[in-house]
Amino acid sequence: MVGLSELLRMEVSELEISVRLFNGLNHGDEFYSPIRTVAQLVRLTRADVLRRPNLGRISADEVERVLGALGLRLGLGDEVDTQDFEFITEDYT
Repeated sequence: MVGLSELLRMEVSELEISVRLFNGLNHGDEFYSPIRTVAQLVRLTRADVLRRPNLGRISADEVERVLGALGLRLGLGDEVDTQDFEFITEDYT
C-alpha cells in the first residue's frame, strides 16, 4: 500500500490525465504557478482549478476523479499535516 507521503510526492506527469489537463496544470504565468506535484494539486480547491486558464468543469471533474482514485481530493491542504508538503514545495517554488 502506498502511503500519503508517497502519493504527495508523485508528479502530475505520473497521473493518468488528459493532455489538456496536464498542460493546464503545468501552465505558469504571472498569476498562476505551475502545478507539478500531487501535493500542490490537493492544495487547490475546485474553484482554483476552474480559475486556471484553459481549464473548465470537465477538467475539474477529471481532477476530482483521478484524486478520488488515489483516496485524495481537492482542498486537502488545510487537513494534511504541513510536514507532508515541506519536502515537495522547496523544489517547485
